[in-house]
Amino acid sequence: MNLDQNRDQNGDQNQFSPDIVATMEVLRKHPKVEAVLESIRATDNVTIQDQIEICEINAPSHHEQARGIDFKRRLIELGLEDVQIDEVGNVLGFIHGDKEGPVLLLSAHLDTVFDLDTDTKVRHEAERLCAPGISDNTRGLAEILAVARAIKSASIELMGTLVVCGNVCEEGEGDLKGIKHLFRDNAPFDGYMTPDGGYIGRVRYKGTGSHRYRVTYQCKGGHSFNDFGNPSAVHAMGRAIASISDLVPPEHPKTTFTVGVVSGGTSINSIAGHATMLLDIRSNAHDALLSLESEIVEKIKAAVEQENNRWQRDAVAVHFEMIGDRPSGALEPSEPIVQVSCIAAELLGHAYEVAEAGSTDANYPISLGIPAIQVGFGGRAGGVHTLEEWYEPKGSYQGPQKHFLTTLALLGVKGISNPILKKRK
Repeated sequence: MNLDQNRDQNGDQNQFSPDIVATMEVLRKHPKVEAVLESIRATDNVTIQDQIEICEINAPSHHEQARGIDFKRRLIELGLEDVQIDEVGNVLGFIHGDKEGPVLLLSAHLDTVFDLDTDTKVRHEAERLCAPGISDNTRGLAEILAVARAIKSASIELMGTLVVCGNVCEEGEGDLKGIKHLFRDNAPFDGYMTPDGGYIGRVRYKGTGSHRYRVTYQCKGGHSFNDFGNPSAVHAMGRAIASISDLVPPEHPKTTFTVGVVSGGTSINSIAGHATMLLDIRSNAHDALLSLESEIVEKIKAAVEQENNRWQRDAVAVHFEMIGDRPSGALEPSEPIVQVSCIAAELLGHAYEVAEAGSTDANYPISLGIPAIQVGFGGRAGGVHTLEEWYEPKGSYQGPQKHFLTTLALLGVKGISNPILKKRK
């Protein structure tokens, strides 16, 4: 199957640019590039060892310090320049090119969904590595280290600048804190790429937006028998959840909701004076997200009023705290960074796959109009976000090979090719 046929099957209307295809074919066939691709395969054991060692440093969101310090050490040992940890904990290292060249940020998130007490020691079971966080996104961190190692060890002279980063707070209530910080206030990056799960040929250039809330109910409460008749914070919350669950959001654009965590009350024989629920609202379109959010807020307020009216006492109050705001957005499939990722997969023997919209670090730069993609890594993974998470390293080297070729094409290599990524400013 040729490149254009594959693109047709993925439902995209635009064909690959002949100029981009020609540039990447020159890169792919260049003896120096071929030698580095082989070197990535030959040093796959080093990448896997990086992955294991990083995984065993537990790093919940907002608690990535130890892993960040370790990642900084690794960047220094690879010979990157200006290695630093920024104000929020992101770890960055630079491979500088020409000042007038484009700047690409290549990152993977340092944090995991697991708490500090989780045992992340890696177990070898048959052909699999097993541990919480072994794939998401420890594998991404190992692969961007492999890209940096390949470029530095081969003394490849980039025309643009590559910034390699382990960023904080991608998961859960981290709310993309690390990436938001990096792209705030005239960020110098002209493009962004993050390997984060999925099939090796996958590219995602659409972001699913989400709003997340901590909804807190408070009232006087009391003794379950002596104070019967007082409104209950838990009952008000229950009314709200039941009402929310009856909502029918649109299928297109896909729009969803869930109450993921509930807590509250004091004891079985107490009228609850406090209750809390965590609410997640998502959509592939911002307007649909806001519309559903408005409906849900009204349902919650109405449920409080129903609980108060039931007991004829104006006692329960509700408070909304936004704890997550991930913007939605989408690139055009003709965007050069999208084409380059697809072509790189094809030139290395993998059919590319255009993914549906998702929620990743790429959301934020996409929402700003910056060329940004989330791409799949090598190998196979499963049980993500569970204690039974696993990673199977069969063909794992193919991930960093693809990221390496994509990076060279975007930034350009002196004496071989010009940058495909354009400067924004």
